[in-house]
Amino acid sequence: MAESRIALIKKEQKHEMSTMPLDGRLKTFDEVELGFPLNKAVKEAQRCMNCGAGAFVDDNLCVGCLTCVRICPFEVPKIKKGDTTAYIDGDCQSCGLCIVECPAKAISFKTPLEDRGKDALKSVFQEKLVHDIKPFIINFYCQYGAYKEEKEGATDNLLVFHFRRVGVLGLGKVDPSLYLRAFELGAHGVLVTACKGDTCHFCKEQEWVERRTKYASQLLSGLGMDSRRLQTHFISSQNGKEILEIALRMVEELRNV
Repeated sequence: MAESRIALIKKEQKHEMSTMPLDGRLKTFDEVELGFPLNKAVKEAQRCMNCGAGAFVDDNLCVGCLTCVRICPFEVPKIKKGDTTAYIDGDCQSCGLCIVECPAKAISFKTPLEDRGKDALKSVFQEKLVHDIKPFIINFYCQYGAYKEEKEGATDNLLVFHFRRVGVLGLGKVDPSLYLRAFELGAHGVLVTACKGDTCHFCKEQEWVERRTKYASQLLSGLGMDSRRLQTHFISSQNGKEILEIALRMVEELRNV
C-alpha cells in the first residue's frame, strides 16, 4: 500500500485476548486462550484491512468525469496520463462511495459478496408478518459500529415488533434509491442511524450519508409524504440507550401521521 494512503486509514484499537493463568495451565488440557466476548470478537475481526476485495472500473462505461477521483477519501482512483478512463488499484478500501456517486454506473465491487443492503431489505419483506405491523420501520445501520442492544423489557419488545434492521458494512455503500425502495415495498418509515464523525470506519462518510438522505427526503416531500417518515441520526453506535429512545419516539410520531 502507498505510504501516503496509510495515514488516511482509521487505526482500529487491538483487543488483547484473556488467557488462562500460568499456574492453571499445568492442571488441565483446556484451551489456554479464553476467547473474546461477542462484541469484542466482532470488533477484532473488523480490524482486518483486506476484508473488502475493492472496486473496479468498467472501461466500456467510464467517461473520465473524475467523480471517483474527487470523492474517494483514500485518494485511490486515478486517471493515468494519456488515458481517458479511471483506474482503481489494490489499495481500495471498499467504502463504496464512488460506486453510488458514479454517474455512468461504471464502478462495481470485485465480489458479489459485498452487500449494499439490497438483499437484506428484500428478505425483510418476505416475512408475511411485517405487512400487518403499523407503523413498520426499516432501520439502516452501519455494521462496523453495531451497538449492543440494551434490554428494556416491554419497551424493547415494542421496538423489536415495529423495526427490522438492515445492516451494511458502511452506509456509504447505500444508494438513496434503496431508502425509497423500502417505502415502495411497504415500510411506513425509514430510520438511518449512521456513525458520528470520526467514529466512522471509513472516516468521511457522514457528509455523503447526510447528503443522500436529504435528497431522498426531498423526493418524499415532493410526493406529499410527511418528512418524519425518513429520519437520519448521527450518533455513537455504542450509545444503545439513546438510539432506543430515538426509535421509540419515531414509532409514536408515525402513529399520528
